[in-house]
Amino acid sequence: MPWATEYDLKQAILKVKLPKEPGQQLPLIPPPIAYRSLKDMPPMDASANFRYGQQQLWQVRESRYSVADIITLFGVPIR
Repeated sequence: MPWATEYDLKQAILKVKLPKEPGQQLPLIPPPIAYRSLKDMPPMDASANFRYGQQQLWQVRESRYSVADIITLFGVPIR
């Protein structure tokens, strides 16, 4: 606990300035996300859809097992 005593914690909480009017508070539910229409996407046939899916899988697999290109040991780069 970053405060030495419970009294210090209570004093720190009392010093926090919170808005008293409900209009100044943040909304509990975030505003809705603006969804894009599927019509705005480029048309794809079955083979393009397959290639796109494989590309997504490949990117996930590569990012999961990626290793830095240059590894330093005591400040000396090892290639």
